[in-house]
Formats: sequence, structure tokens, C-alpha cells
Amino acid sequence: MYMNIKEVAVYLRVCRQTAYRRLVKWKVPIVRDGRIVRVSKDELDKALRKLAGFF
Repeated sequence: MYMNIKEVAVYLRVCRQTAYRRLVKWKVPIVRDGRIVRVSKDELDKALRKLAGFF
């Protein structure tokens, strides 16, 4: 499942700009479709588990 930045922000409970910054900082792969940025929920969850120390 792919999520847009607004959905990622709701999922992370932060604003859209912070969500985008965290995606870049955490090096989560993003897919651009023109101006729309999409993120795989599986990749985001994997990055969150890695940050939390769960591999």
C-alpha cells in the first residue's frame, strides 16, 4: 500500500513538512509521480522498526 505525504503525516502524528523531512532523514524510499510523493507503508514501517531497534 502506498501513502501520500498527508497520510504519512497522520500516521506519524506530525505536520506534512515534518513528515517529509523525516522521510528524507530516515532515507525511506519515495516514489514521485509528478508533484505527488508516495511512500510504501511497508518501507515506512521497516524504517520505524529499525529506528526503534527492532530488526
